[in-house]
Amino acid sequence: MLVLGRNEINRARWGSILTLIMSTAVLVGIGLRLASGTDAIHALLIGLALAAVAAFLLSAFQIWSHQARSQVVIFHQGEDMVIAANHLHEGFKLRFFRDILNDQLIPFSDEDRIKWSVLAKEGFHPVLNIQNARKTLILPICFMIFDDVFVFDHTQRWDHYDCANTSNPTFAERGVSPFKDDNVIPVSKEEAVGTSS
Repeated sequence: MLVLGRNEINRARWGSILTLIMSTAVLVGIGLRLASGTDAIHALLIGLALAAVAAFLLSAFQIWSHQARSQVVIFHQGEDMVIAANHLHEGFKLRFFRDILNDQLIPFSDEDRIKWSVLAKEGFHPVLNIQNARKTLILPICFMIFDDVFVFDHTQRWDHYDCANTSNPTFAERGVSPFKDDNVIPVSKEEAVGTSS
């Protein structure tokens, strides 16, 4: 399985943009020269135009399918943590988590599923419920496999870590929430403090 880093994805995106520009320039140049010339040159220009159109379409598709940043939100609930992700199709990352934390994972109850389903309004889905979780273990794993890590801690404070370029956060910000509406947070003050009070 090949996992591309954010730097490689951005380089490929810029390569696609340059290909779009070059293929457009080639098509304009061919359009200006197609009226004059011999039949052999016409055939060569038509072949070149077809290649430019193919390159344009492939680059446009690659830009359109550019991978969005993978984000994860960690909610503290006393000694437990709930992890919600915005990309469910990246199951290999979640399998990595499950391999490391398999004895600490507990299934979501029906009540938990209903409670956490409000996150879907913001594009996040609860994926892991971890009991007796240690922040010192969970955070470095998240730093390695996600581009953005958001933490909602015991004091109901948001921390945001940008890990898009390296496995260590490039920078951290306080008070940055991934949600447009913080009313979707299903954790009350009592649940966040839990046994830690």
